[in-house]
Amino acid sequence: MGSVYNLSFKNVCYCPKSYYIPFSNKEPKQILKNVCGEFRGNELSAIIGLSGSGKSSLLDCLSGFREKNVSGSFMLNGSPVSKNAIKRISSYVMQEHTLHTLLTINEIMNLSINLRDKEHLCDKEKEEKIRNMLEKLSITSRSNTYIKDLSGGERKRVQIAVELVTDTSILFVDECTTGLDSSASTQCIHMLQMLAKEGKTIICTIHQPSASMLKMFDHIYALADGNCIYQGAGENLIHFFRELNLPCPETYNPADFLVELANNDYGLHNHRLTEKIENGNNLGYRHVEMLNNNNNSNSDSKHTKNENIQISSQSKKYAASYFWQVYYIMCRSYLITSRDSSLFYIRFFIHVLVGLLFGHIYQDVGNKGTAIFDNYRYLVVSVVFLLYTSYHSLFIAFPIEFPIIKREHFNGWYSSQAYYTAFVIFDLPILLLCCLSYTSITYWMTDQPRELNRFVMFVGFSIFMSIAAQSLGIMVTALMNLKMANILGTFFLTPFFLFSSIMITTKDALPLFQIFFYGNFLDCGLKGVVNSVLGFNRSKLKCDEIYCHYMDPKKVLRDFGANVDIFQASSILLLYILFCQATSFILFRYRLKNFST
Repeated sequence: MGSVYNLSFKNVCYCPKSYYIPFSNKEPKQILKNVCGEFRGNELSAIIGLSGSGKSSLLDCLSGFREKNVSGSFMLNGSPVSKNAIKRISSYVMQEHTLHTLLTINEIMNLSINLRDKEHLCDKEKEEKIRNMLEKLSITSRSNTYIKDLSGGERKRVQIAVELVTDTSILFVDECTTGLDSSASTQCIHMLQMLAKEGKTIICTIHQPSASMLKMFDHIYALADGNCIYQGAGENLIHFFRELNLPCPETYNPADFLVELANNDYGLHNHRLTEKIENGNNLGYRHVEMLNNNNNSNSDSKHTKNENIQISSQSKKYAASYFWQVYYIMCRSYLITSRDSSLFYIRFFIHVLVGLLFGHIYQDVGNKGTAIFDNYRYLVVSVVFLLYTSYHSLFIAFPIEFPIIKREHFNGWYSSQAYYTAFVIFDLPILLLCCLSYTSITYWMTDQPRELNRFVMFVGFSIFMSIAAQSLGIMVTALMNLKMANILGTFFLTPFFLFSSIMITTKDALPLFQIFFYGNFLDCGLKGVVNSVLGFNRSKLKCDEIYCHYMDPKKVLRDFGANVDIFQASSILLLYILFCQATSFILFRYRLKNFST
């Protein structure tokens, strides 16, 4: 059993950032108003209250999930600590079921312990730890079951198991019974009660516990309109009401009566409740035996400060190294993709089928002087096709996985750098395969030059341009949500089309706009592809008629404005990829850090 921690807080305020609205007198709402309190080890604590009373906000503030616009002091075993110190010894189980549905319980548990094991356990010790945790939560028989096949109660237990498998000392659980029936809710609370008795500090939010469920909680913390209206044992609620001349009916659930008081069903009494409990400072309604036990357990308070200093001074935030973080994330991505490979096959077959279609449409145009315009159209269509398919290939990846990333990153599974690296690297072979399949089919069917160096250059520029387009797509989805990205996504591509040889040659554009052509990855990609098949002193094209104006490829490049320095075009594409990837990562990290706010 690890250390037992008592988490206390004083004068905590939270007021979300508000934006100025002209001609509006609306003032920013303060969610938490100088609340105080204490949650102790070996106890199962519940934060109850009406919707909008500040339950989840208080949990977010205590766990460190919300840091902006939050004031107040936080202590572990009576010693002031930073939010990072609390994060190191705690985990947060969020309300949403943020689990990959195509993984089994065992696979998720193994991923969790491999990424978060700070004790450097061997494989057998890890397996034993996982087995013990699954037995405690009564889900051993379902260990090889996919998450998608679990009930709501089982999913909630798995969410708790993956966070506790590494002996987390403090556990925050948001809305632990939401979406569960009465039986599953009781089982969930009973399981949390058993875990609390092992020395853990477990704090959860719940709307309105039943009378039987109320008895299972060691500590109740009630909120109303951002103020604490009660803190203490559930059985002391009746005594608390009597002292305020607010008798609870004998057949009534005290928790229901407290919530009805908070809702002003019996008049405006919230200020009296807050004054009586001193906004959370009054600890007189706790279990007497609990007070004695905690006093005894904290008798060595001289060593508490040193212990907390050690927690806050830990330099290593993540248990696994950067390499192993990337490795395990990619292994998970492989498992998920292999079990739902429809997206991969759709992307691949689209490139093959469109390649065959375009190959038939533009068949044998690559070496005919009379079909030079058709050959140029083929090259333009190919570039545009690869642009759009690559641009949208990962459009929904971030938005779909963001709740999962948010939870795992906050609970210290991996760094944002490791996830982003694994995310980009994992899709790269798929993009290369799709691009290579299309270019290989169309290059030979359209009768382009049978020269290896030209083919390699053609494929290379196509791949470079595809990676650049995909990087732009990632940047757009990192910048905004999925809805806005779908609406404005095409808008981001418009400037690249306007300032490219697809619309107008560089020499015919106004001098003011010519500079935009040189930094345009689409224009560089198109010119690189055109030069790969028509440049580098290619011999004259075949002419089946009396006169072919564009027999000489040099004349084609000159009139179409496609002359370009290959090294320069490659450098611009590479710099553009690096710029988009760096910008995407910065935006992704910013959204990850500020997601809750």
